[in-house]
Amino acid sequence: MILPMANSNGNQEDSRAEINYHCTKCGECCKSFSDEKGVILFPVDVIEISRHLKLTTGQFKSSFCNPRPVTMETSLPTLYVLKHINGDCIFLSNSGLCTIYSSRPIQCQRGPFNFFWTGSLDYTYECWESADVPSDWSSHDLDQSLINEFYTNS
Repeated sequence: MILPMANSNGNQEDSRAEINYHCTKCGECCKSFSDEKGVILFPVDVIEISRHLKLTTGQFKSSFCNPRPVTMETSLPTLYVLKHINGDCIFLSNSGLCTIYSSRPIQCQRGPFNFFWTGSLDYTYECWESADVPSDWSSHDLDQSLINEFYTNS
């Protein structure tokens, strides 16, 4: 995995950091959710997953999501969070794989290092034991551009 690096001014440089990371498909990053912590869905995620499941967005939201109130000065669409079953993502299969993988949310597509990454390796997942991420790297700029893009186009 290759991550863009930011220079001391916070601007992205052309240089890239090679990350030693290999997903083992264990499903551990899809567990330990709560009503406060889970997979955040952008409006485009709601539309894409609803289509994938052949549901209306209303049916999808009522069956698979919890609304997540966002307090901001501007009026933005309501964000939703995927429901969980005993802490496991509602779309995590018994074999530890995602049942909506081809339509998985942006957060899941960009994980584990490119979505609200602050440089912490606080997880105990086996795949993270050998992960080598520069301590000063953050996904802040990438996250901000993603949020601007989705809220501007929604």
